[in-house]
Amino acid sequence: NDEVKGENIVLNAVAYSDNEHNEIYSSIINDFNEYSEENNLNITININVHTNADYTNFESFANSVESLLLKKTNKYDIYYYDNAYTVKYGPHLLDLKKHLPKEHIEMYNADVLEKTCVYENKLVGLPFNLAFTLLYSNYILLDKYNKTIPKTWDELKSTSKYIKEQENNPDLITYNGLLDESENGICSIYEFIYSFRDSVDSPFPDIRSDTTVKALKYLKNMKDEIASNDIFRSDVTYGLTSLLEGKAIFAKFYTLTYSLLDIIPYKISILPGFKEGISGGIIVGYNIGIDGSIPKEKLEACITAFKFLSSKELQKKYFLIENLISGITSLYDDEEVCEKAKCEIIKQVQFINRPSSKYYHFSNYIQKIEKNIYKYLYDDEPVEKVLEKIEDLTRIHNVSFTERDSNYEFALSIFIFVVTLSFIMAGSIYLLFVEKFEQFFGYMPKDSWIILVYGLIILISNCYTTFGPVTSAKCHLYVVLLVLGYTLNIMPVLFQLIINSPEQNKITRWICQHKYYFFILFTLSDVIIISFFGINIFDVELIMIDEGKNFETCKLRNAFVMYAFRLFLPFYQMKNNNMNDFKISSITTGSKSIMSKNTNNTNNSNNTNNTYNKRRRLLLKLSEYHNQSIESSLNNYTSNTSSNYNTTVSKFTSIAYKC
Repeated sequence: NDEVKGENIVLNAVAYSDNEHNEIYSSIINDFNEYSEENNLNITININVHTNADYTNFESFANSVESLLLKKTNKYDIYYYDNAYTVKYGPHLLDLKKHLPKEHIEMYNADVLEKTCVYENKLVGLPFNLAFTLLYSNYILLDKYNKTIPKTWDELKSTSKYIKEQENNPDLITYNGLLDESENGICSIYEFIYSFRDSVDSPFPDIRSDTTVKALKYLKNMKDEIASNDIFRSDVTYGLTSLLEGKAIFAKFYTLTYSLLDIIPYKISILPGFKEGISGGIIVGYNIGIDGSIPKEKLEACITAFKFLSSKELQKKYFLIENLISGITSLYDDEEVCEKAKCEIIKQVQFINRPSSKYYHFSNYIQKIEKNIYKYLYDDEPVEKVLEKIEDLTRIHNVSFTERDSNYEFALSIFIFVVTLSFIMAGSIYLLFVEKFEQFFGYMPKDSWIILVYGLIILISNCYTTFGPVTSAKCHLYVVLLVLGYTLNIMPVLFQLIINSPEQNKITRWICQHKYYFFILFTLSDVIIISFFGINIFDVELIMIDEGKNFETCKLRNAFVMYAFRLFLPFYQMKNNNMNDFKISSITTGSKSIMSKNTNNTNNSNNTNNTYNKRRRLLLKLSEYHNQSIESSLNNYTSNTSSNYNTTVSKFTSIAYKC
């Protein structure tokens, strides 16, 4: 016996009831407290059952529970929660697989557990009760016209149309649909789509698939043929009233208590499907879970209580009393249970869980789906457009040429353009070795031109990192390629500026004599900076666009990295400003006037950073020297005759080779 004895431990539980009848929760807790007292467990459970009187709606209660779990307040130890909120609460609930006996978990329907109780491979709850919709068929009318309970939607349509024509009663409801503005609407929609899958083992169809389109078109056609907008949009009150008064031929409704089933003229069956044997039933109901941050001194006692609250004996008791549908498989082979419950029908239900998303609150998410589908069902908006909007609610868009969507042609065009441009750049290196083009490349040696070209190729190659899903590694690689490509691109030009400087010193002479060491040091400086920031300097930030396309972007992980980038920003800004200042608008304009303008600009912006000004003056001198040299060479070229062409080219080329 592993049950806890010793010091008295008080556990706190919380639940929600959408009406004032919360006796079931209180009764179950009383059962445990009596069991604890009889067995001297010294464990007591207090339960707080919230109702509509405490909260305006269930979503408010759900948000309150999430806040308690997030803050790890330990206010409650045991939570009864709607199974639609497994995704919301899952990260904060205890993994029961680590604490419950394997045989206790295996009592429950594995499919139900997978669909309603599992969050990222953690078992975060067990079913307290289940509910699902069934087809209620008016057996009086069916017997009267010698009809059977329909197994396909075609049979339901034809049977209901025939009976209504024969009855000639305009108030007779053929099928209610249960497509109201509440959560029931989304359940009905998803059940209907699920009933159109190809086989029992097929998963839920993709939201943009032909199967989904066919299902929604069929649903709209059925509404127009045998019902109306008002009937399909009717709520549970209307549906229950039609059952109690026998005013419907067929009705879709949730499982009812034994007392109600005994007084209505209806037989229950699973919902029809497009094909016989295919059906669908949304699982609704409540789970029971344990606070993931429960104090250690309470954990063992809580597990003992939890095993009782989820035991087969307790589930059977309330199944027999209240038709509280259980998730324990073996109960549907129990003779005592099956004398009261329709076990064979329950075992035939093909379960599907309610739609949920980690990006939205549950109620907000289903409202968005309903809003869009109802635009098709009731307002005639194209079904393809509606389904695209639904997909966009949770789809993260990216630029990809591997997925055929609206971005496919654009992505493929960019990819082809960059690849083609890269090959053209690489191929242009061949021109360096063609004699008649040598005059155009005399400013730098061939190896410098090759490095420059490959720098450009690397620079434009960073666009490859923008294809496909955004990851932190891609964000980092984007910066690496940008920095490395930019370095390789300007490094040869900077080398030429230095070696042709009119003011020579030990450093410039060393650089002149050790070209490749200079290149290596220059490249290593970038490698060191990149390595300093590490591989994980970026996070992926999700940008959700209401009524638009969601996407992800790169975001610096912390403030330290952001400040580091800001530290280097002035240098790169200075470098870009200098490059702008060094542009030669016309080679024949006279370098003195150009440089005078640049010098004036410098004087206007100084007195803020002496180091910046010193570097700027040095670069201006380098630029002035090169401008004068190039201008002089070109003037000589234009004044020479064709017989002196080779001499002029030699003079122009000599500018580049000063070492």
